[in-house]
Amino acid sequence: MNDFRVVQARALLKVHSVAPVRGFAVPAVVLVGEKLNQAQEILYNGMEVPEFIISSPSRLLARIPDSQVGKSLVSLQVLTESSFSNDGTLLSMILGKGLKKTSGIDRLVQNFVMTLLSSQGSDLFNQGSGGGAMAIVGKSNTATDPVSAQLALAVDRTRQQILRAQASNSRIPSSERLLSASLSSVTFNKDTNSLVGMVDIRSVAVDAALVTVR
Repeated sequence: MNDFRVVQARALLKVHSVAPVRGFAVPAVVLVGEKLNQAQEILYNGMEVPEFIISSPSRLLARIPDSQVGKSLVSLQVLTESSFSNDGTLLSMILGKGLKKTSGIDRLVQNFVMTLLSSQGSDLFNQGSGGGAMAIVGKSNTATDPVSAQLALAVDRTRQQILRAQASNSRIPSSERLLSASLSSVTFNKDTNSLVGMVDIRSVAVDAALVTVR
């Protein structure tokens, strides 16, 4: 049985320059980059761009969200659907938005991420399930209890839980059966107070996924 995909992998397309468009009917910017013809969604300061026009693989025109007109551009992301087996993917929740069935390494990653972000006791049918990564949000980063160590513990806790759960189900295909999961790297940005971790997830079928957790 296939799950519905609620955790989606999206790749960031490269943008080399952003410039305002003068004399246009609505506030807009022109983007120059690579493979922009693959763009499916654009986030302007974290807000979804209401519409955009692709003029070539290296150029597109994007309307500035109404709430961001007149504000400084802090961040801009051009996204396209990807696979967790590709490097440099971002995670996004798409509950209720174009749900698709998923299988293989994508289903394994979805299972891992959902468990990682869950808190123990939140699952009525399995009170012990949950990696507890969400509990890290808002915690202070100290020398005695660094958030990087807390994330590493959450990843390892999730790995152990999935291995135990899958051990009793012989029908899980090798592409969806967890072989290993580890925190390959973690960085903490003091300026933005944000933690970025890279989790290496591998299936018994030797499919691999490198997932970014922010």
